[in-house]
Amino acid sequence: MDAVLRTLEENEIPILDGSNEIPGSERWIYFTDPDQNVLEYIVWLNKDKR
Repeated sequence: MDAVLRTLEENEIPILDGSNEIPGSERWIYFTDPDQNVLEYIVWLNKDKR
């Protein structure tokens, strides 16, 4: 997530919402692409949880 946040900042891409987190489960952000489509980037924090 930190690398993605840095990349967005370096390319002046604003974050619409986030970073949000459900502790121990997931972390996510929302941003837009050049056509203004809203995209979500999510990281699962506990890969062993099923």
